[in-house]
Amino acid sequence: LENQCEILPTLSKEEMIQQYNNADVVVMIPNSDGTPVSAVEAMLAKKPVIMGNLSYDEDLFNPQTIWKLNSFQPQELYNKLIDIINLPEDKKKQKTDNAFKAAMHNFELQNELNKIEQLYRSVLQ
Repeated sequence: LENQCEILPTLSKEEMIQQYNNADVVVMIPNSDGTPVSAVEAMLAKKPVIMGNLSYDEDLFNPQTIWKLNSFQPQELYNKLIDIINLPEDKKKQKTDNAFKAAMHNFELQNELNKIEQLYRSVLQ
């Protein structure tokens, strides 16, 4: 896989979008849990996403939406890449469609505004 993988430097937003469009698989290994925005962007681009073994936001990052590493061993990453490569296209599309829907639902502007409104109302009470 050495000739097929590219480790990228920090990119601008426009460069990131182009990379997502060109990618077959996106590997995101954030160093903290929560909601890595770059992973959500890859999901919106409908690309298979491999993430590390931290406890990310389960509404977005779960077995129906991403491939998650069990460890940070090179063999584990290799195995996930091979799993994706060998997965039938319809199964891959189903998972990336699930990821797209989860990202759209969780990052829809009105949903986010409603969450902020609920937070403010609970503080004011």
